[in-house]
Amino acid sequence: RWPEPLAPGTRRRIDVHLPAGPLSLDMEVVAAYPRTPDGWFPLGVRFAAPTTADVDAINDALFDTVVPELL
Repeated sequence: RWPEPLAPGTRRRIDVHLPAGPLSLDMEVVAAYPRTPDGWFPLGVRFAAPTTADVDAINDALFDTVVPELL
């Protein structure tokens, strides 16, 4: 969700807060939806050109969060 409308194709730099620390990534809007009753704009986004290190950091965060619960 975003506090203002963004059109598909729009890119923004965002900080993703992972357990190991924040990770700055470029995101691209791929879908935009109508404003919600609380005033936010839901978006479909993807990471634009993540590096191998970015993907590894996200994978590590998911693994460290999900896998211990399964053991």
